Amino acid sequence: MASLQCSHCKAGIRYHGEPEGIEYVFIKEMDWDRIISSRFDPLNKRYLEGSASPMLFQTDTIEIEFESSVHKAWKCPKCKALMFFDKNGKVAEAYKTVLRREAGDSEGGCRYVVFDDYSWDNITESAFPDWMIDKKFTPTAFAQLIDSNYLIISRNGVIIEQYERIETLPET
Repeated sequence: MASLQCSHCKAGIRYHGEPEGIEYVFIKEMDWDRIISSRFDPLNKRYLEGSASPMLFQTDTIEIEFESSVHKAWKCPKCKALMFFDKNGKVAEAYKTVLRREAGDSEGGCRYVVFDDYSWDNITESAFPDWMIDKKFTPTAFAQLIDSNYLIISRNGVIIEQYERIETLPET
């Protein structure tokens, strides 16, 4: 079980696979396009019992081969703040929820696909017979980062959450 203190409200967050909605994986859209069109190293293969299809473990492949593309985040269940981790598991950036901005403010920026932990695990634990990820795995949501300070989360073309970057203190 992992735990940390929220960067915004200071609540304790404990994560042990339940409840859904704590851990998320953000991947830049252009990197996701590369990931789903990539063939993975067959040396990392294992087989499902009774299956001729190899199992592709994302932890051993995507998160290593595309290390700079996969960004893990936790969402505080109390205040809904998002905390993004660096490769050492320390909080590198944090965002608090904000009231909705005008629609015209959301043009441009860097776009991401977002998977909740259960969706990411579903990909992780699936067999890929052709060494490629099936395009049936659709993201939980989409995100757009504007000027490194403003994050918009949308699902089915509708904005569901908006965030503003907050200052984080270095972890000790």
